[in-house]
Amino acid sequence: MKCLIVDDELLARITVQKLLNDCGIENDSIQIAENGEEMIQILSGKETDIAFVDIRMPDISGLAAIRKCLNVSPETSYYILTGYEKFEYAAEAIRLGVKDFLLKPLTVQAVAEILDREASLSVKKEALITDTLLAGMTRVILGEAPSSVHALDGIVCLPCFLTTSEAPGADLTALEQIHLLYSMVHLVMLPYENESVACFCLKKEYTVSAVASEIVRQIQKLPAQKGNSTLTITYSGKFIAASEISPVLRELRDYADLRITSGMGRAYRYRSSSEQDTGSQASLAHAIMDFYQAYELEDYSVCSRSVKTLSAMAAKVEANQDVVPVKQICEWLDQVFQDSPKMPCSLEKVISFFQSRCDHLLSRNDSQSISFSTILEYIDAHFAEDISVSSVAAVFDLSANYLSTLFKKESGIRFTDYVTMRRVTEAKRLLRETNLQVKEIAERTGYYTASHFIRIFVKSEGVTPLEYRKA
Repeated sequence: MKCLIVDDELLARITVQKLLNDCGIENDSIQIAENGEEMIQILSGKETDIAFVDIRMPDISGLAAIRKCLNVSPETSYYILTGYEKFEYAAEAIRLGVKDFLLKPLTVQAVAEILDREASLSVKKEALITDTLLAGMTRVILGEAPSSVHALDGIVCLPCFLTTSEAPGADLTALEQIHLLYSMVHLVMLPYENESVACFCLKKEYTVSAVASEIVRQIQKLPAQKGNSTLTITYSGKFIAASEISPVLRELRDYADLRITSGMGRAYRYRSSSEQDTGSQASLAHAIMDFYQAYELEDYSVCSRSVKTLSAMAAKVEANQDVVPVKQICEWLDQVFQDSPKMPCSLEKVISFFQSRCDHLLSRNDSQSISFSTILEYIDAHFAEDISVSSVAAVFDLSANYLSTLFKKESGIRFTDYVTMRRVTEAKRLLRETNLQVKEIAERTGYYTASHFIRIFVKSEGVTPLEYRKA
């Protein structure tokens, strides 16, 4: 949380800064202004969540400074510092939207209560904004006319498509840090199994190159982080109108096939069709993905046709003496299949492997004989662990797509929604019946970070975990 202290007295500034430090706010998140003019200058150039403003300062008063700052920093919460219990300017302060009047000297308890209240409001506000944007973007992706989705009016976004072969999925903490750096940027996630769409959204008037550069920098860092070795990202290097997200996502998803022939664990900046490699490697990547998607859907006829297409491609590649990135292909296959061809490998071995997968579809036992209640019992016993559709499907020898479809059909909700519901239910029990800290409860219910757990909890229950406990 970014704070600003505005006071013409050095001792007063030091006192408030020390109180903020005692409440966990580091100095790099605290700005200092000695007068109203400096306050206006700082708020004009830096995002600030809370401003503690002395009412009596030379040249320009605290209220006059706040009045001017409302135009350049309307999202900031303003608190008046005063040494007088009777405050003659109270009516004007209330009209300006000042949050509260704080009597000097401040106490740690008073500052802590303010920070806790502001943090809670911030989480709820962010959840409401992201939910609204998510609903609008979902409507557009599902085919609704962009002109009718007013929630996206004036909103731009920088989208990226993320895919991983690892369960339970990639650690995307770095992306969540963007909102901490730039509070006007809202991260909207459209989750799918083993892949996600991340859209960094903000109002068009806030678009600056520094924001885009920082987002791209965080995106490029992700594959190098622990647990993200197979995370591949294709991203747009520029902001687009949020209402135009649908065709861009299709292009990013198709472009993600590049990981099959160019390597996983990397971030690829999307290039337009005129810039893309349209040679044999790109065609080969698309053909292999066609086979894999058909195999996941257990569609033997499409798989069989894909093998014939790949065989024809192999013959053409051999005739043209093209270089085939077999190593990268086999590394990708090793992640999505448990019995993929081992190195040293060749394109012929890859095609032979695909043919064996086709044969496997024909001889596969009828998976529907497995009781759905058995699957549900397993999930109920392991929901607090790192589980995903893929990991559960592997336990019962099912394809991830089949299990996902079966789960929605039998339960009426998505697999991920059910796991979230079980985790939140358990979290509520722990909040009621124990004195565990929020961080410990997050860990016990399957969440890596407390901040992510809090966002999920607020979205589900409408209050923060601590508010739920107090109630």
